[in-house]
Amino acid sequence: MERGDHLLLYTDGLTESQNGNGDEFGLDRLMALARQFAGRERMLHAQGTDVLSAMRQGVARFAGGRPLDDDLTLALVRRL
Repeated sequence: MERGDHLLLYTDGLTESQNGNGDEFGLDRLMALARQFAGRERMLHAQGTDVLSAMRQGVARFAGGRPLDDDLTLALVRRL
């Protein structure tokens, strides 16, 4: 990792979250959500809590109010 790089750690509860149709959130949706914060400039201005909150909100929107079947853990690490 280079200075300023970020590393997102997550449990399978994120990617395996399901909507009302039984579709999983999946890696593709996670990558699309993470790309919203890609790029050093955007990440520098976003607080880590903002990024993690946006991720949780994205999963919640996808699930449409359906409760999660598994635990969901997220961690964002930034190299100083």
